[in-house]
Amino acid sequence: MKFRVRNWAEYDAGLRCRGSLTLWVAPEVLDGWQAVRRTAAGGQSSHSRLAIETGMMLRLAFHLALRQTEGLMVSIFVLLDVPLSTPDHSTLSRRARTMESISKGGRLGWQEETDYGQRALVETAMGRYKAIIGPRLRARSCSGQQAEAAVGVAVLNRMLDAGRPDSVRRLNIAA
Repeated sequence: MKFRVRNWAEYDAGLRCRGSLTLWVAPEVLDGWQAVRRTAAGGQSSHSRLAIETGMMLRLAFHLALRQTEGLMVSIFVLLDVPLSTPDHSTLSRRARTMESISKGGRLGWQEETDYGQRALVETAMGRYKAIIGPRLRARSCSGQQAEAAVGVAVLNRMLDAGRPDSVRRLNIAA
């Protein structure tokens, strides 16, 4: 079967947008970067969950090690002239392990939040994940691998939200 894309201009613009740093550092990310002060006893986090998720998304999207992710985030903030601090690589590693949406809202809540259900229905989703993110997980612990996979799904969703082809099947009419 052959398909034709009907919204080529919008889809083409979306593909270019996927490479833009502003796709990853959106206004809602900047507004929610600093952690909310804790009211209970314990150490204070200086970076919000959103900051950690953004770092992990950049790591997966650009196939980086944690130290390289830290460096990329620093350079992005310098280039964009944004006065934000960057979580260091050890903070990213430690806090990524505690990002399990599943424990908070259950598996169905997590699937709805990450739009995972739609992709789970389509067999090609795993091929897309492996082609874009990579064929294996880099985290060593099970909880880290679960968090990495969840962030990978969020990366794919963000990339797809930037632009999707509206394609229709071509009819082969023999003359």
